[in-house]
Amino acid sequence: MEQTAERISFDFLPGLPIVVEPKATLMSSDAGILPIRQFDDQIAFTEGFVAGLHDPRDPALIDHGFHEMVRQRIYGILAGYAEGDQGGSTKATTTTPCAPIPSSS
Repeated sequence: MEQTAERISFDFLPGLPIVVEPKATLMSSDAGILPIRQFDDQIAFTEGFVAGLHDPRDPALIDHGFHEMVRQRIYGILAGYAEGDQGGSTKATTTTPCAPIPSSS
């Protein structure tokens, strides 16, 4: 990562430089996750995490790799999104699954 007073460059995508130039404007708070992505690439945290898990899916039938999904989930948590709600509210909610109660008739 290169950083000057005018710009910050990220190098986690080879061949596709990402440069952040501060401007006085409204901006998504999700941009703050970029340094976490670069740090993850350097220490291979999510890669090591996924290596310890088993993906039972048939590789011929999937569009999104296990590493990609785990990385998205971890980054969503670090960005403050509620469980299972990467696109909406940051308010944490919980649900408890339960079986139907049999009728007493």
